Amino acid sequence: GVMATASPSPRERVLRCWGKTNKSPEDFHPAVLHMLDVGHIAQELLGGGASPRWKRALAHALGADADTLADWLPWFVALHDIGKISAAFQSLNKQQAARLKQEGFSFEGWMADWDAPHNIISQIHVADVAKVAAEVLPKGKPVYGDAAGVSFDNVEAILTTLANYHRNIVLDGKDRDRYIKVSTTDGTACEFCCGATTMVAKNGKAA
Repeated sequence: GVMATASPSPRERVLRCWGKTNKSPEDFHPAVLHMLDVGHIAQELLGGGASPRWKRALAHALGADADTLADWLPWFVALHDIGKISAAFQSLNKQQAARLKQEGFSFEGWMADWDAPHNIISQIHVADVAKVAAEVLPKGKPVYGDAAGVSFDNVEAILTTLANYHRNIVLDGKDRDRYIKVSTTDGTACEFCCGATTMVAKNGKAA
């Protein structure tokens, strides 16, 4: 694949890989942002305003549950162009390839005459992701599923239910102090997902 030696961070490096471009080397839309654009569109199309009939037809074609399509399908839609983050694709545009090399990316060792389409590369990666997801993603009910009335098979519902529990917690004294301490400790909140750095405010209310 494409490797970079000079850029300061992986996030900045991958954002220099082009997905759409015009004539100017600096006039490009990063492949990752294009993937996110398409994923968000899919999320909107599968949201609350989507035609139930269309969702049922799509779910039938995919062998999935129509009610959970919006929970996972947009992620796979977003991955449709992950093959663009490859030397095979990034070298297709001479101006962009020259820019990348100037920025410290290396294409050394790559078979220049291997012209694998980016959609084929994407299919290979997505197949790997799907295989891993099938093995690691939880299914069925968690140990508290019956008591809470939730299931891993409906992610949106389980998050809503657990969020309501969180908002309705009423504590005082040492229990309240302990709850605030745990919920404001680094690594307890959602830094790796939505970016929140705390689960509660200093007064113990849900953040």
